[in-house]
Amino acid sequence: MALTLRGNGQISSDNYTIDSDGGVTAVNAAVSGTLGVTGTTSMAGNLNINAQSSKINAANNHLILHDTAEADTGANHWYMYRNGGDGKLRFFKESDKLTLDSVGRLGVPNQPHMLAQGFHERYGTTDRHLFRTVTTNTGNHWNNTNGKFTCPVAGTYLVTAFSGYTQAQAFIGMGIGYNGSLLSYGWMHENLNRHAQSSVTIMKNASANDYFYYYLNTSYTTPISSVGNEHHAHFSVYLLG
Repeated sequence: MALTLRGNGQISSDNYTIDSDGGVTAVNAAVSGTLGVTGTTSMAGNLNINAQSSKINAANNHLILHDTAEADTGANHWYMYRNGGDGKLRFFKESDKLTLDSVGRLGVPNQPHMLAQGFHERYGTTDRHLFRTVTTNTGNHWNNTNGKFTCPVAGTYLVTAFSGYTQAQAFIGMGIGYNGSLLSYGWMHENLNRHAQSSVTIMKNASANDYFYYYLNTSYTTPISSVGNEHHAHFSVYLLG
């Protein structure tokens, strides 16, 4: 590598320029080992880390992460950056995957969860049951045709089931089913004149492809099923992590 001493006091090579006050400008330079920097460092291009698997983008100050086994293109990039408009720290891959605001509130827009309301009917001859309205179904893991919420990943799930008014004045047995078996369950007495009310909530460690469902004992009555009574029954599942 040739060094050139210029009349303005600069020393330059193919990749570096050192000016008279000690400032260093690097162009397409690679550093092997530890790079120590004291003071402010300005960057005109990308700062690549670990053979371009990570980089800091000079144009917008995004930290870009990607696997070196993947093509170095936007579709494979994870971005971490702070938005000047709302001040949130964002983890972004084609859309926001996680946000953190200035007071520490975490947002996970695609966290799997569902809420179905308004008891509708039994699914075939099973003890699974369907609902009139699917209020939310992030990730589409609830199937309102077969009455299953299928877990997309292993984790801890918060599951709730509710009945507040029965179809007939009779006993009702309601709970949460898991992989074809009863997980949590309660009875309401027929003497309550259809006003029997029950709520079941449980946290469960589940594996990917396990499933939860709204369980009813098929020998007894159900929640009221007519249109307009959606508030009298619901089922929800939320992946806690």
